[in-house]
Amino acid sequence: MTQATLSTPTSSRLNWLTVERLAYGLLFVVPTVIRLIDLGGRTLAPAEVATALRAWQQAQGMHPALDAGQPLLFTLQSLTFFVAGATDAAARFWPVWAVGLLPLAFYFARTWLGRWPALIAATLITLSPTVNAMARRGDGAAFALLAAAAALAGLALLVEGKGWGWKVMAVSAAVLLLSGPAGYAALLPLVILVASTLRKTDSHPTPTASDWVTFGSTLILGGTLFLVRFDALGLAAINLTDWMQQFGLGGIHLVGGVLRLALDEPLLSLFGLMGVVWGMRTGGFGRTLALAALVAGLLALFQGPDATASRAVAALFLALPVAAYLVHLAGRGDLQFHSLEQILFVVVLVLLAFLSVYALVAFANTGKFNRLIIFGVSLLLALGMTMVFLFFIGWQEVRGGLVITAFTLTLLFGLSSLWSLGFNHTLPTLARAYTTEALPDVKDLVRTYGDLSQQQRGDRWAVAVALVPGSRSDELILWYFRRAEDFRVVEGIAADAAPPVIIAPAERDPALEGYAGQRFEMLTDWDFHRTETTNQLVYWLLFRRAPFPPPSVDAVNLWVSLDLLSLQQDSGM
Repeated sequence: MTQATLSTPTSSRLNWLTVERLAYGLLFVVPTVIRLIDLGGRTLAPAEVATALRAWQQAQGMHPALDAGQPLLFTLQSLTFFVAGATDAAARFWPVWAVGLLPLAFYFARTWLGRWPALIAATLITLSPTVNAMARRGDGAAFALLAAAAALAGLALLVEGKGWGWKVMAVSAAVLLLSGPAGYAALLPLVILVASTLRKTDSHPTPTASDWVTFGSTLILGGTLFLVRFDALGLAAINLTDWMQQFGLGGIHLVGGVLRLALDEPLLSLFGLMGVVWGMRTGGFGRTLALAALVAGLLALFQGPDATASRAVAALFLALPVAAYLVHLAGRGDLQFHSLEQILFVVVLVLLAFLSVYALVAFANTGKFNRLIIFGVSLLLALGMTMVFLFFIGWQEVRGGLVITAFTLTLLFGLSSLWSLGFNHTLPTLARAYTTEALPDVKDLVRTYGDLSQQQRGDRWAVAVALVPGSRSDELILWYFRRAEDFRVVEGIAADAAPPVIIAPAERDPALEGYAGQRFEMLTDWDFHRTETTNQLVYWLLFRRAPFPPPSVDAVNLWVSLDLLSLQQDSGM
């Protein structure tokens, strides 16, 4: 009896740790650790700096004007910078963890989605290129994704008849309103899911006064830095305006939105389209998932190629019908091999697909037209082989082979997009998540100043530096020079009081004698519609390879006193 009593706790722990829970745990731990690696390696984009700079100024007691940024991110970054200091990695700390928690939210929604669909959806979201891109950016889109997934978990509780699901929904709704433009992109699809599901539920709890108090408390505390900055709530209105201004009906705008969704999310786009059609035809629960995914996808398309956050939201909702559709395909045997001939069919199609990709890459590198001929021949061969195998093994096995091939190829292409968008920040790969992106010259500018200061004063931040405003990268410079001991923003430079280091827009010459200047390219907005050749367009669409160096839309000059340079040379001797 004693032995049985002692072994009971161990047995219960082992019984709790099921394969399903282990899978969700791995989906949380492994990707989060990977996303934390070199988190501060990529230069912050202007959209990231908009919140980070104001949060740092708030942490320093400066009371900045809150005319840009995102409320919840501002609150969390202000607290983080106050406690741990401000760095690029710290600015991106909370979004990493928010996205990391997505699989756990799907775990709690599995009673509504189904065990297999929930696990598959969590896996698809974990591998989503746009979701990983936003996870490694200082952007509130990550909170919108987590809030939307948490709302699904709250909906599952309501379907079970548990009233505290409304509190989960209330917190999620408040977080969506505080998460920036991406939060508004998630609202309509989420309302469709909740309203349609509850309408079909025989009996469910109704929200109480305490649920509304929970919503208001979350909104006020999270959006005002715990009652310190009530004006931060106004950022939610600014974010709504920004989100609405992203909509467009121009040809290039819409084509860019379609191309970016298809190429950034190849698996979810292709199987999402199939899942939406299947869900609409099936009706019931499948139609609910399909309608929400369709609305989210259309919102992302109409917001054009620069709305990466909206595409991440679309990926979240597309993953739901895709997961249900994949479970349906597996149930009817389309995701398993039935004969050696079917295996051979898939192998042939995959080899031809790799040949066509090789031809496209060769064309992108060389621009030779004969590489396109190889690409076309590969596609024709694939079509011909499909017809041949259709004759020998029948439509059912060919259909299954096509599904397996499409899943394999889009998964591999998606992993390539994941690397390009989320992790690779080495030019000429240019992962444009925003309208403008910062170039590596930003950190080169800081490094050059630091070397000069180190040589003269023995401290990388001791030399006085002045910023002449007027460039689009002013806030970027303020962020990266925040540690400078003597940093001033001046409209003009007087010859008799000129500091040893001056940063000025490239088009403005301080006209001071005794200064040497160096140009630094700060920002780029290069995109596919600016390509000059077809092969360059292919390179950009498939691999996000831009011209090297990417064309700049903003540059500054670093002006250094010749006296400072002579001191550096003397110390070097």
